[in-house]
Amino acid sequence: LVYTREVSEETAINNKKFGFYDVEQSVVKKLRNRMRKILQIPQQEEIDMKRGNQRVATWNYVIKGAKSGGYKVFMSSKTSVPLVSGSVIVWYNQNSDGRQDGRLSPWDCHTIIGSQTVVEDYLEEDVSTMKCFNFFKNSP
Repeated sequence: LVYTREVSEETAINNKKFGFYDVEQSVVKKLRNRMRKILQIPQQEEIDMKRGNQRVATWNYVIKGAKSGGYKVFMSSKTSVPLVSGSVIVWYNQNSDGRQDGRLSPWDCHTIIGSQTVVEDYLEEDVSTMKCFNFFKNSP
């Protein structure tokens, strides 16, 4: 999933008008393989994208960041993260005991000046991915 937010005038505030695009599969595959390396998920393990599973982790690839605004805000930790071009933002959607916690998901702030393009992908819980995730989460 790729989404773009932009403003038509430099003084306007974006009121969450999103544009959604289908991404070419080769681009998504390259980004997913890069994330496999970062999260240390072996190639033979499947990243399950079927709906209905519980989301374990989410990551955003920031293709183009806004000149002003457009932060990810994590209210539970009172943290804001700027979406800088070329960066990757990763967060867990579960507590350390494996329970889903909606408070761990970020809020999107308005883009004030410019536009931004972000590719969002995620890892969902299933038998194969949870083996790796539990190993990674419980390592010293």
